[in-house]
Parts: sequence; structure tokens; C-alpha cells
Amino acid sequence: MQQQVFDLSTDAEVSFETFFASPAQQWIIDSLQTAIYQKQSDFLTLTGSSGSGKSHILKASCLYAHQLGMTSLYLPIKKLMDFDPNALLPQLESFYWVCVDDIDVIKADAAWQSMFFYLYNLRKEEGKPLIFSLQQPVHHTEFTLLDLKSRLAACLNLHLPALSDDDKIHLLQLRAKQRGMRLTDQCATFIIQRSGRDLNALMTVVDQLDVATLAAGRKITIPFIKAQLGW
Repeated sequence: MQQQVFDLSTDAEVSFETFFASPAQQWIIDSLQTAIYQKQSDFLTLTGSSGSGKSHILKASCLYAHQLGMTSLYLPIKKLMDFDPNALLPQLESFYWVCVDDIDVIKADAAWQSMFFYLYNLRKEEGKPLIFSLQQPVHHTEFTLLDLKSRLAACLNLHLPALSDDDKIHLLQLRAKQRGMRLTDQCATFIIQRSGRDLNALMTVVDQLDVATLAAGRKITIPFIKAQLGW
């Protein structure tokens, strides 16, 4: 089990500084940083569509907490579903800042829901924060354990709005610049139109272009993108 729990405390790729936040998203970053810095015992839910950046924000919050000397843990539930949740529980009790990614994945799993219901109550008693992410607000998610659903519904919800296409152009250009590449507005727009608007897909394209430009020693143009990605 321990090998499946990701300790991201030294991974600079998932910091708040490397997250491109629109003005409508920045307040979420500010709220989390304040909660961590002031050691607030908040229970929060972070909602947003797939690929909106929820995982990055949770990982970044764990890194930020670690940098301030707190124990932190990021739990990617999708990658832990094959394990016994009761075997995981003892490992969670010693951490101060705990983030649970994709809690809605276990909405029909009785054992996992029972474990998180117990964890919720335990951390509430101990005054330790707990942060969950899910795609839809709790009242739109059909958890079969109603006691857990009521606990999650009591959390303060932070909704992560989707980036506009202009925001995504700036994000692509920022990521490209961080890799030593220059991406024009025209190229970034072309990528968004062809690859889809999911952030994970867009970041995959940046990774592919990074490898391709290093191998070919060429600047990025639309013909180059077409040739390298088969578009």
C-alpha cells in the first residue's frame, strides 16, 4: 500500500507557482494558501470538470504544506481502488494536511465510503483539515452512504471554473516557455482546436512537442505540429 500513496513533497512540477490560474481561479489558490498558513482546520470540497486542474491544486497544496513544515499526503483514489481501505486508514491518521482526489469514484463502494466517513469524524474531532475533490457538487453526486454524503455536503465548496480558450492559449504558451519553446498565438489556437480543450490533453501535446523540437532542432510551426502529431 505504501508504494501506492504518492508523497509529492519534493515535486516542483506540482507547485502553486506552476499552476496557471485565471483571475476567476486565483481566489481558490489564495484561500488554500491562507488555510494552510494559518493552520485552519477546514473541511473543503474542490469541484470542477475533468482536466480542470483539481489534481494539480491538491498536489500543490500538499507541497506548500510540506514547505511550511507540516506533514501532508495526497491520495489519488482512482489508483488505490484495488486495495483494502481499512489497511490504508492507519497511515492517514498521522498526517496533518490530507487531500483526497476523486472522492466521487467511491460513491457506490460501501467499504471505501465507510472508511472515509470514519476518517472524516476522526479528523473533525482532532481538528485536522481534510480536502476532497470531485467533479460535481455533492448534492449532484449519488453517494450510497448518506451519512458520508451529508458530511461532504457540510464542507465548504470551492468550485474551479473552466479556463476560457484565451486562458488556455496563455497556459500553452507558458508551459512551452518553461520548456524553452516559443509558441505563437496561431500555433496555440491550432492545438486547442485539434487536440480538444481538456487540460491534460493540452499538456500532453506540449510534452510531445518538447521531445520533437529537441530531436528535430526546429521551431514550432503549424506544419511542424501537423507532421509531429499526425494531424
